[in-house]
Amino acid sequence: MSGAEMRDSEDVKNVRLTESASAHSCPGHAPAPYLVYVGLGANLGDRRASLRRALRLLAHVEDTRLLRVSSFYETPPWGNEKQPPFLNACAALETRLLPLVFLRRTQRIERALGRVRKEHWGPRTIDIDLLFAEGFESAAPELCLPHPYLHERAFVLLPLTEIASGLIVRGRKIDEWLADLSESAACCKCGSAYRPIKNKRKAFSSKRKAIFSCWNMVE
Repeated sequence: MSGAEMRDSEDVKNVRLTESASAHSCPGHAPAPYLVYVGLGANLGDRRASLRRALRLLAHVEDTRLLRVSSFYETPPWGNEKQPPFLNACAALETRLLPLVFLRRTQRIERALGRVRKEHWGPRTIDIDLLFAEGFESAAPELCLPHPYLHERAFVLLPLTEIASGLIVRGRKIDEWLADLSESAACCKCGSAYRPIKNKRKAFSSKRKAIFSCWNMVE
């Protein structure tokens, strides 16, 4: 096992130890699985390693399956421009956790990977945003769905169109929102996040009656 794999295994262990021993006996679960889309970003340290470790931890969240991951994109900072460029990606997952519960799992992963919230739109080792949850809308202070800036950010829309090109947000397809953003030209694709390994595990999604390949992280 490589050093990276050992760190990922320890991350998973640390995160899961803080979760309930029996998720199915707890509140906070939807009656059926549904799709969520998340955006990931990092601009401090080893950005690629941080994104891959975050994806690995997302794949280990209870009652959740990681279905698809976009390419990585190097993008200019948004909001606060006086900071290093970001590496961004998006992922599609299927979960039975209610959106707020799922959000708290992502925040737990951020903390496990060293995220410290000091500055709004500032530099960060890892950022995981819940962008969209199928069948759910929210205007709560802790969770706004769809994400309020989703349709304004090329660094989100570019990777998201790779895995969900037909997704409709605020009455328009995300492809159409992306076409309106000139800053997409400043975003550069930097390779894929995952690749298949010899012994791929497969997860069955009864809701969509399809088999999704699970991908393992690589260096």
